[in-house]
Order: sequence, then structure tokens, then C-alpha cells
Amino acid sequence: MFTDRYDVYLPDVIPYYPRVAGGWDQDWLWGYKEKYPPVPVDGSQDAFVHACAAQGIRFVVLSPDAGRLNDSFLSLYESETEWNAAGVRLVFVKKVGPLKVFEVLQMPE
Repeated sequence: MFTDRYDVYLPDVIPYYPRVAGGWDQDWLWGYKEKYPPVPVDGSQDAFVHACAAQGIRFVVLSPDAGRLNDSFLSLYESETEWNAAGVRLVFVKKVGPLKVFEVLQMPE
């Protein structure tokens, strides 16, 4: 799971640890950046969606603050649209409180 919130965590669902843009774990945990490369949020939507798929991230959880990543994330949050990126789709699934859940789907070739 990728989220724009630092306070989303799943303590009873080990080994699932939400990925975020930046954070102390990127620079302070030995080998973390090599095992879990940063997910690009400041570039294209295609790069983000493909990085999620390549790293096995199945869900993206966005908050009303998604725009702090970049404007396209806020637009995605507000419109609940779908992102398509050559073989991968990011699709709105549901709203949970103020959070919106999107699923990363690999399209069959």
C-alpha cells in the first residue's frame, strides 16, 4: 500500500508496511532504500503507476491532503477518476472516512 499520510499504519497486518513519499525510513534504515526504492510522486502519473506495479504495491490510499504530493494526486482524490498507464490502471475502489482507496491493476497482455 502507498499513502500520502504518515499516520496510516497496519500494526496487526505484518509484514505490510505502508509506503509513503519520503520519510525517515528512506535514509535511516540500513538497506531500506535498496529494498524499497522511493515511489516517484513528483513526475508523471505513468511513472508513479508503473513504480507501484513494479514494487508490488496493490493499493493507493489518498487523503484530502493528497495535493502535497503534487496537483495530479489532488485531482485524482477529488474526481475519483482512473489513471491508465500502458498496461497498468489505478482504479477508485471506495471511500473510508476522508480517505479514498485506489487499486493498482495489471491489465492482461
